[in-house]
Amino acid sequence: MKITYQWLKQYMNWNASHTKLEEVLTDLGIEVEGSQETLAKFSDVVVGLVKDCKPHPDADKLQLCEVDICKKENLTIVCGAPNVTSGMKVPVALPEAILPFGQLKPRKIRGVFSEGMICSEEELGFCEKSDGIWELDDSFEVGEDFRSYFEEDVQIELSITPNRPDWLGLRGILRELYVKNGISYTLPNTNLVPKDLKEYQVEIHDAAGCPRYVGALIRGVKIGPSPRWLKQQLEAIGQRPINNVVDLTNYLMILYGHPMHAFDASKIRGNKIVVRSAKTNETLTTLDGEKRQFDDEDLLICDNEGPSAIAGVMGGADSEIDDQTKDVFLEVAYFDPIKIRKTSKKQKMHTEASHRFERGMDIEFPKELAHIAVEYILDLAGGTYEGTVDNYPKAFESKPVTFAYSLSEKILGISVENQWVNKTLQNFGCALEQLDQDNILVYPPSFRHDLERPIDLVEEIARIYGYNEIPFEAPKAL
Repeated sequence: MKITYQWLKQYMNWNASHTKLEEVLTDLGIEVEGSQETLAKFSDVVVGLVKDCKPHPDADKLQLCEVDICKKENLTIVCGAPNVTSGMKVPVALPEAILPFGQLKPRKIRGVFSEGMICSEEELGFCEKSDGIWELDDSFEVGEDFRSYFEEDVQIELSITPNRPDWLGLRGILRELYVKNGISYTLPNTNLVPKDLKEYQVEIHDAAGCPRYVGALIRGVKIGPSPRWLKQQLEAIGQRPINNVVDLTNYLMILYGHPMHAFDASKIRGNKIVVRSAKTNETLTTLDGEKRQFDDEDLLICDNEGPSAIAGVMGGADSEIDDQTKDVFLEVAYFDPIKIRKTSKKQKMHTEASHRFERGMDIEFPKELAHIAVEYILDLAGGTYEGTVDNYPKAFESKPVTFAYSLSEKILGISVENQWVNKTLQNFGCALEQLDQDNILVYPPSFRHDLERPIDLVEEIARIYGYNEIPFEAPKAL
């Protein structure tokens, strides 16, 4: 999983360096695979406005572009990109500019001196492949330093162990840092006034495969490009922006760790969602354009007439959000990890969603997350919230673990105060019941599937106490 240093600092008053952050995460058992600056090395790149384009006199595929950069005279730049046209705002590398591939040298191209270079996203290090020059939106001011429009940040890549799916979102990382260092954090809350959705029905025919399904309807949205802050945040963690609604679902998945999916509500036939096992040889064309075939072990999200998505893996092409979408049906669900893992492996589809669902999500969180997402969508895409449907047949019940305080000293060789143990476990989200002065009953939260035995609690105590603080003693001879 990838996060960025500045993104984390938006929610936590972390004053130490990103290097210190990586050290603390490592001490907590969260492996840091590496880190790198989100912006490539480039300088002397400004925002330009293409005033005119005309054919190069000696080359059919080149154009002579007159570019305004708010200097006394416009620049003449030779450009071979097929999409360059007059009226475009573009990034312009000046003569002697430093670019990711080296320093730009002034030179003649087919007999015409080029006074710079109009750049693509690839040439500035923002993506691996681009087809033409980078067309900028109207928020970029001609003549301004191009780099100033982007936040200097550090991408941190984490390797998350399969037993800790709660770490697959920034929220889980913030929680760990809070428990370890006591630094509080604040995530966006929802102020949405919920109401029941009567217009759409949700039927769950496989309650074991889908113990909970939440849907929310927003009508009258306007699909379009995401604002710059959202695009930059996704690009900083290696994701490709698509549109405002889809980008928000991806953004919130990384922030909170729980996947969601947005359907074009007008394409849900019969205004009904049915979560059921697939019929043998049933097919669906997914968002990647592949036609896929299923058997009765696969779980599908269907409408009144047939499949619309592979549950927990990928949506279907027939119900995707596009430029014509006006109404959005937002899905936030909990799916059985084993079922998702089998389908993902069988279909050879490893997605951001399946990676999380097959490890186990938080069954108590879907409704809250749906409402958070609705507020974001209303803010960025407009529209009207019509209501929420929550099909949750059997509520979550935490399975308690009996824990003896003495077990910590027996296993770790250290003595920790009972009060410290209680506070640490409560900070993780556990509820406690004091049995007597030596024992407690621990109720793990819904997002901690890994806390099943007393030894699991000892491991949590050791992580927060600090492995490096536990003295090493060589075995004594008898």
